[in-house]
Amino acid sequence: MVTKTKISCLIALTVGVLLVVQAQIQQTPKPNEQDPEALNSARQKEYPVFSLEAQKAAMARIEEMRRKQRVAGLRNSISPADWIQFSYHGLLLDSNLDVIETTPETISKIQASIYSVLQQSARAEALKRRGRELKSALFVRDLPGEERLFARGLALETLLAESDQQLQARYGWRAQLLGGFTTLRGTSAMSSKLAARVQQLGLPADMLQPAPPRSEYVETCRAQQVPIPPDWPDPRWISQGPLAFVFISGTFDAEVFAYKDPAVPGVCYALPRRSGASIELLGIICQSATTGKACFWDNKTADGTPITGPDIKLDIDTIGNGMTLGENCTTCHRGDNVFNIHPGTALDLSRPNAPGGPYVTDIFDPNGTGIRYTPIGQPHWSNPGPLFLAPPSPGQRSCTTCHSLPQISSDYCTSVLRMAALGTMPPFGADRANWPPGPPPVHAKYAEQIGVLSRCVGTP
Repeated sequence: MVTKTKISCLIALTVGVLLVVQAQIQQTPKPNEQDPEALNSARQKEYPVFSLEAQKAAMARIEEMRRKQRVAGLRNSISPADWIQFSYHGLLLDSNLDVIETTPETISKIQASIYSVLQQSARAEALKRRGRELKSALFVRDLPGEERLFARGLALETLLAESDQQLQARYGWRAQLLGGFTTLRGTSAMSSKLAARVQQLGLPADMLQPAPPRSEYVETCRAQQVPIPPDWPDPRWISQGPLAFVFISGTFDAEVFAYKDPAVPGVCYALPRRSGASIELLGIICQSATTGKACFWDNKTADGTPITGPDIKLDIDTIGNGMTLGENCTTCHRGDNVFNIHPGTALDLSRPNAPGGPYVTDIFDPNGTGIRYTPIGQPHWSNPGPLFLAPPSPGQRSCTTCHSLPQISSDYCTSVLRMAALGTMPPFGADRANWPPGPPPVHAKYAEQIGVLSRCVGTP
């Protein structure tokens, strides 16, 4: 395991994915809920195994759709303030899903552009409060490299606090992401020159406080009855097999791992993505079956530096987590459960004979007794309520028969829901076996709402 932070954390789990997993099809008798074998048998009929080769073919179709939607010369046509559209495991991406290089020069350019936008409305108030513009004190070149970026980040943070809600919503998450590329926080890390300027400007003291210890997050999760995952690597992580759907990181090889704590009802996922032998991305998410709370971790150090390599070791007490990650994991991880699941793939722990199972099924059952999930993370993290879809026409069925779809934001629509509707859903029975070749399988009885979802638009 990107606020728009836009795409994030464990996005771990998948590209065009709908938060699902237990199908309850109209006109089909509901199997005995106390009979796991009957449930798995019914589910297997609706969601047959989605082979790795078929996943790769579907991913290729998704990439083809993305290529058709690309905007040539995108960054030359918009302000640097609006370059960042998504964030994914520390990567900043534009709306073409191209990576924005996080060099000091590029970060400075984006910071300066955001400042120009914010100061147009907040300049008068800033001058009234401090008698001088923040730019004259903090956007200066006489500070060393990383400290210069940190100082600009303080200026943006201050201006955002004095801006209207619309500007805060548009640029707050971007400024926060840029701030994640500096490790300075607290006066002990600053030069005397910068500390003096911060004092002269009368900036709030809490802006300079260090981030809370990582262990506090683990204890918070534990108190909410969330299973705490093992460190990585650990034999208690059970491989579920390879996966081709890995959202933006399509060039990596992904493998799904699961963990269940015998004493704490719930489940944990880990999704390492490798380039050759080297693990480049590894997100972890755990959800409680008792409280519905979910916790997030990522392969980063305390200062946000990625931990990569063939033999990485992750300490759950110290790696990046929901309280400290720059991304907003809930931009994409939303719905009845926190996980983004492709039925029939290694992500589907409800499938028959899932290694290490059986796993708690209530988490994955929108029609059962599972508790709608709540993220444990930063104040702006949330799990929006269900999406309302108009009742289908006579003869058509509703997608919400099987899926509790979350409310749509522009990034969730563009990067997750639309791609799922167009590229991989719904995966019904024999239709899937005939694809590829041919067009994506769309079950005729769901065609109306699939069409609606494929044209989805969200709020900025």
